[in-house]
Amino acid sequence: MSTFRMGLPEDSRLRELLTRRPLEDMRQLIRRIEEYKWLEDDWLQSKEICTGKQPSEKKLRYTKPPIAFDDDDDMEGTIQPHDDALVITTRIKDFLVKRVMIDQGSSVDVMYPDLYRGLGLKKEDLSKYDTLLMGFDGHMIILEGQISLSVSMEGKEVIVTFIVVFSFSPYTAILERPWIHAMGVVPSTLHVKVKFYTKI
Repeated sequence: MSTFRMGLPEDSRLRELLTRRPLEDMRQLIRRIEEYKWLEDDWLQSKEICTGKQPSEKKLRYTKPPIAFDDDDDMEGTIQPHDDALVITTRIKDFLVKRVMIDQGSSVDVMYPDLYRGLGLKKEDLSKYDTLLMGFDGHMIILEGQISLSVSMEGKEVIVTFIVVFSFSPYTAILERPWIHAMGVVPSTLHVKVKFYTKI
């Protein structure tokens, strides 16, 4: 890190930011560089306003801070090391649903019998789904059909098309890549959490 810092010009604001407080690890280095980027953007915008120039739309664009997990705060309440699945509670069709597993390994969102019955769904609510699905045990699963329902967390809602599977599972549903991408979720099995930007 000292090599990186010393390679910067003497009058560099980034160098000043890095030497003001000693760095302990690479994570702090990345955070300082991101902090510098925000400060530099603010400085350029204020300079343009003072000189009477109209700031470009690109420079005025709001940038969200990156989604990151902190090993100290975000691991609070977890027992480490672990190999637990990432299981959350969410709202599906305005019902609070527990034991929903987040899995990045598939492109199909799945609903199991407990949730199907709990939501009061009937066979006629389902539309046809012809593609075969392979279970965790490697065997083909018989599918009942598919249904699109609203799934919401923290005020953010997306429509998810669930494939209804009548087989045993300890989970009520599995949310896969379609939901993860639609919500903009960053999941962490290590921290047993998901993070995403809300509209608020």
